[in-house]
Amino acid sequence: MGLAGAALATTAAQIVALIALLQDAAKGKFLPSSPRQWARSAGAPLRQIFTKGAPVVAALSAKTAVLLSLSYAAASTATKRGDLAALAAHQILVGLYFVFAPVGDALSQTVQTFLPRSIVADQLDEVDRPPQKRSKALGPKSRAVVKGAVFAALVLGGLDAVMAWGLPAGLPTLFSRDPAVAAALRRTAPYLGAALMVHGLSSATEGTMLANRDAGVLGGLYAFDAAVVVAAFFAVAKAAGPVTSVWRVFLGYNLLRCSQFALRVTSTALRRRKTA
Repeated sequence: MGLAGAALATTAAQIVALIALLQDAAKGKFLPSSPRQWARSAGAPLRQIFTKGAPVVAALSAKTAVLLSLSYAAASTATKRGDLAALAAHQILVGLYFVFAPVGDALSQTVQTFLPRSIVADQLDEVDRPPQKRSKALGPKSRAVVKGAVFAALVLGGLDAVMAWGLPAGLPTLFSRDPAVAAALRRTAPYLGAALMVHGLSSATEGTMLANRDAGVLGGLYAFDAAVVVAAFFAVAKAAGPVTSVWRVFLGYNLLRCSQFALRVTSTALRRRKTA
């Protein structure tokens, strides 16, 4: 059935999974059992979830908008220029990005898992010490977690960068035997490697901000960055520049958010605490 069959199968699988989850929720009594309970659950609890979750939703929406605009700009410029080899190379590099990016994403999840425990441990250690001024500055154990995550980001980001750059640039025949596609891969792969290098750092600092209850600032930065970068992608698409210019914009986006998050973390979470 081709692409239509694959899409239909994916949709059917999602529907079956949703039904199974709803059944488990009903058996576990996690769902309201009466109209009054539904109305009650749609009140203050729903507003509380929205208030706390809105920054995270904004961040995820911004990431999605950037990635969709990346593919749109690449397809538009390649089509206008008649450079199908560059478009094929773009598709290969996007696939590699989704292969290696989860390594950096895992750092964010790791920090969000372990940093809150360290924050509590630091708070318990400070019970008998002079009171500290209320701030987002972290204690010594929490600072060690953040620094460890940053070190891991440098190591893992470096490995990601080397592989995501070296495989398509050094061994393009792994992906295509077309000489034009191989040449396009060599031209564009360095931007993918550099983007993945800073992606790990962005993820580590992003996880720090979320664990340190700084999600509001994070969501605002993501929304701003997405607006700027999406506009830049559309400008490149309108100008019909080379596909490499699209990846330069994507690298710029990663450098921008990495520098913003790092500056925020160093000026808040990693700042030395002051006594009251």
